[in-house]
Amino acid sequence: MLYRLNQALGIPAGLAAIGMPEAGLEEAATLACANPYDNPAPVERAPILALLGRAWRGEAPA
Repeated sequence: MLYRLNQALGIPAGLAAIGMPEAGLEEAATLACANPYDNPAPVERAPILALLGRAWRGEAPA
């Protein structure tokens, strides 16, 4: 898993660690939902925002 490899190599895990402001999560979720791509699951704002929040905090993928 890439997450574990990054941890082993000491690579920053979260979007915050690479400079993304927390306030940018709302805009990123809005942009992701504004331009949905073909996906078997519907693109919904709340799950996208939750995913981005986990990525911002550097948590392991769910």
